[in-house]
Amino acid sequence: MMLLAASTIFTSCEKDEDPFFTASEDDYPRILSREFPDGKLDYYANIERTAKFVGECIVTPADYTTVSWYFNGTKMAEGTNVEIDLLANEYTLFVEAVTTKGLKTSRTCLVKVRPAEGDPVLDTDPSVRLVEPGAAASVKATANAEKVVKVKIGDKEADATVEDGVIKYTVPADLTEGYYQINTEDAEGKVYGGGYVNVATSPAVNGASNVVKVGNEFTLSGVKLSEVAEIKVGDLVCPIVEATETTIRATVPEEGKKGNYDMVITDKAGKTVKFADLTKGLLEKAKTEVTAETVVWTGSFKPDWGKTFAELKESLPEKLKKGMTLRLYVTEVAEVDGKEATYHIATVINGAWKGMLTGKTDEEGGRGDKVVTGTMVLEYKIDDTALSVVDNGGIEVTGFGFELTKVTIE
Repeated sequence: MMLLAASTIFTSCEKDEDPFFTASEDDYPRILSREFPDGKLDYYANIERTAKFVGECIVTPADYTTVSWYFNGTKMAEGTNVEIDLLANEYTLFVEAVTTKGLKTSRTCLVKVRPAEGDPVLDTDPSVRLVEPGAAASVKATANAEKVVKVKIGDKEADATVEDGVIKYTVPADLTEGYYQINTEDAEGKVYGGGYVNVATSPAVNGASNVVKVGNEFTLSGVKLSEVAEIKVGDLVCPIVEATETTIRATVPEEGKKGNYDMVITDKAGKTVKFADLTKGLLEKAKTEVTAETVVWTGSFKPDWGKTFAELKESLPEKLKKGMTLRLYVTEVAEVDGKEATYHIATVINGAWKGMLTGKTDEEGGRGDKVVTGTMVLEYKIDDTALSVVDNGGIEVTGFGFELTKVTIE
């Protein structure tokens, strides 16, 4: 993988009375800069593409320590103070301090470089980020597609055409299997960051995280999937229903149990099929959740007290039975339709505004409203009260200050 960037390095160490200048070369190195996230993977910088990345790493023993800066595994600079030009992308920054005696310490954090105004911006849809050498490929540009005349994958390039905002190109045939940075180039030779692609020369599946349901079919997409021989989730073999070059359908047997497992796929030659992850590359296992949930709706809806989510008002009640669980997948948001969200409340009601949890309106003693914090799953046990409410007025979701993204029943 080639990371395109130019760097200018400035290193300075003025000696003074600070103790980190007087430590000896036998001392273990320490990184003293407070700018690095402490104990968690967090952002060191979030900048626009036109701004230089500026980094400082104060170390001890200063006279005997070399600091190296790695972006997505590629060493980009050396020194305690650096300035680097980076393409628009998400980077994992690894800063390593090594003494003359070989003693080491390090920090890992994130750097985000946003596209500048006028830059071509590529869609991050994973289905177009898994490609084969020599094959036709395309990727939608969400902005300024008309500027693109070439696509670069690693150190290889291909001529590109643009049609209705879609960039079309042929993947260079001499690329080997791996994880590459993809960039675009305009007619003047200016290069723009476009994230990453996985190049596969053998069967590979899009994504390294799945949710499947006991007793139900699931579908995986990818390349060369007609060559797949077996799919296992944990120790459970999932019978293959149908396989084509780009999709494969399989079933989770009824004896499957809820839980989190590794999915492993092998091809007809006995080799492990890879899973294409946009942040980690090609992996041999996929994290897979086995659930008994039935997804009844997915999308994006931000309710307001005057704007309820009623898409399932009539259809969902007939699916609910006593003892089941209704789950709402929600995320706290800062605004709804331009209005600042100073509170975050969700509730499930019928057409008469009676709460499914209590069978009462707010005036009658409370609907059973729930507070939304961050991203969470709200659970509603279906009992006689809940059934009575939804059987007499349907089911709606309302409140304020949150986004509803999925509704499931189990």
